[in-house]
Amino acid sequence: MFGKILGPRTPEVKAKISRANTGKARSTELRQRLSLIHKGQPGNMKGKHHSEDIKNILRKLSQDLWQDPTYIQKQMRARNVAPNKTEIVLLNFLNEIDSGNWLYIGDGRDKQYILSGKVPDFVHTSKKLIIELFGDYWHKEEEIEPRTKLFEKHGYQTLIVWEHELLDLKVLEQHLQEYVNGGHVNE
Repeated sequence: MFGKILGPRTPEVKAKISRANTGKARSTELRQRLSLIHKGQPGNMKGKHHSEDIKNILRKLSQDLWQDPTYIQKQMRARNVAPNKTEIVLLNFLNEIDSGNWLYIGDGRDKQYILSGKVPDFVHTSKKLIIELFGDYWHKEEEIEPRTKLFEKHGYQTLIVWEHELLDLKVLEQHLQEYVNGGHVNE
């Protein structure tokens, strides 16, 4: 019985489902592209077994969508992206040592800081500086260079702060002061 609907849907249930799904539909252009891709596929096989060509087309469509700042903002809102505890600790620390000059924008709230489809964690309000907070579990050393080069293309210097660096705030404060005052990047 799991997942089965018991009896016909009433108009009230249909209206409730409709309201719940409002705003979730893909853009008209994307729906049209997807329908063209699926032409020739057996009707009951949609989304189940794609050829490599179809997979590549779908991958490209997805990559194109993630270059659109409006799409990214909608995705961030839909996913309820908010600063985690570590990001809150770092933001409070940044504002203590640099009196309110840092903004958390990792939730995609400001389109101007969505750079090449990527959303940095923190930006300085008056200098072209970015701080990315990398969790020790989630991130790898190999991610540093591509990330800093991407933001560099937009004129930003980037400092990567690792989660474990928050354990020694005196050392981190000195490192951040050097970065803000001299713009040193990832030494």
